[in-house]
Amino acid sequence: MARIIHKIEETLGVGGHRMITKSTRRVRNTTMERSTRRKAIVVNTRKE
Repeated sequence: MARIIHKIEETLGVGGHRMITKSTRRVRNTTMERSTRRKAIVVNTRKE
């Protein structure tokens, strides 16, 4: 958890930390979706 929160703090800043305090699950899901999307994009570009 600490590592995930730290990463979100680096990307979003103070606002990200407030979001974490309100709902950790939501933030966690968004970060997971973003990482999977990035991976998919990388794979697609490599195939092309």
